[in-house]
Amino acid sequence: MNAEGAAAAPRVSVIIPTRNRARMLREALDALAAQTLPPDAFEVIVVDNCSTDGTPQMMAALAPELPFRVLYHVMPSNRGPARSRNTAARLARAPILAFTDDDCRPDREWLARTVAAFDDPAVALASGKVLFKPEQWGKAGFFARDGREVFEEHSTYTWSNSAYRRDVFDALGGSDESLCLPDFRNRVVDCGDTDLAWRLKEAGHRNVFVPEAVVYHELESMKPIDWVCEPLRLFVVAELVRRHPQLRGALLYKGLFFNRANVLLYLAVVGLLLAPVASPWFALAAAPLAIWSVRLLWPVLSWSSLPKLVPQCGLLALRQSMLCLAMIYGSVRFRSIVL
Repeated sequence: MNAEGAAAAPRVSVIIPTRNRARMLREALDALAAQTLPPDAFEVIVVDNCSTDGTPQMMAALAPELPFRVLYHVMPSNRGPARSRNTAARLARAPILAFTDDDCRPDREWLARTVAAFDDPAVALASGKVLFKPEQWGKAGFFARDGREVFEEHSTYTWSNSAYRRDVFDALGGSDESLCLPDFRNRVVDCGDTDLAWRLKEAGHRNVFVPEAVVYHELESMKPIDWVCEPLRLFVVAELVRRHPQLRGALLYKGLFFNRANVLLYLAVVGLLLAPVASPWFALAAAPLAIWSVRLLWPVLSWSSLPKLVPQCGLLALRQSMLCLAMIYGSVRFRSIVL
């Protein structure tokens, strides 16, 4: 059904921002075509941030074949995913806005389970599980993108799998586009999902977690330099904590550190700096970090991969250093201490 079909307003509008991911976007749309929710009960709005990989041609050929109403909107310029989501929300016709990403594949019951959560008129936000695509397990290798699977309600409320009551989304002003920021490598970082969810909670609205509403996320293999530098994107955590102090308890380790491994890295750095000027025994402070690295790699270790253990532990430490640098930079920039 093309964009001109289905005059009746749908129950839910699915919003997908995209840029240069034609293959994965096609997989997402195929998964939506297989939903158990009737196709006349939802519409899909794809907002394209100026793709150059053939996405427009793919959408032109695919849209007429899809069983649901699909609206494909190309932005005049690439202003980031936050602008795309807000643009899609203005184009949407349904009272529920369901968000996912172009590298996600919704389970066939995703929409039915998500929409059912809003049968309770008090619910303003529903989120669900985010799992890796099962056929990709073990194939991405050591340099797999460090995504996190979501098995229960998580304080970040990722765009990959979240749905909002439309009137509440509008009343809150949608996604804050000022939180769509470039990182050190000029990659866009959008933390508007976490901010919007917490603004909703702080305004007294109710949210629920729907474990049966599942979205499968792409498990990508990255170039080594990209993998090492990936944590630099997380400098925005300090700004989120500044805006929403409750996140300290919900997201951070001991209310101060991004995670426990950061503590181990700071301890190792202090010990290695003190060892030459005080006592060599201070170098033992690096041992907990080394043990953490080995334990992290242990499930995939084999005799054949044993020679890679030392360099991989070194790469893990380097990556963790990038995360710590991002936290320190964010703390200074946003005047909110997160280590």
